[in-house]
Amino acid sequence: MTDRSNDIDPPVQRLGETRARQGFRDRPVLVVLAVSLLLAVLALFGLWAAQSGDMQSTRTDAEAQRDAQAFDQTQQPAKGD
Repeated sequence: MTDRSNDIDPPVQRLGETRARQGFRDRPVLVVLAVSLLLAVLALFGLWAAQSGDMQSTRTDAEAQRDAQAFDQTQQPAKGD
């Protein structure tokens, strides 16, 4: 291994915050974020609107009562008892 403790370090250059981040948080970034959010909201609304007809209940009370009666039938005893 080489001993580098005797090497002279180059002078350290101080960087500002913006230069250290290597970019700006300016209008173009905020515009892209806002437009992306708007498109996502519109896409979700479109999906919801397209499926809203499927979410409506079309069953009548008579159909619901008939299904409930079929479900509540008494069970037959198991064979072998």
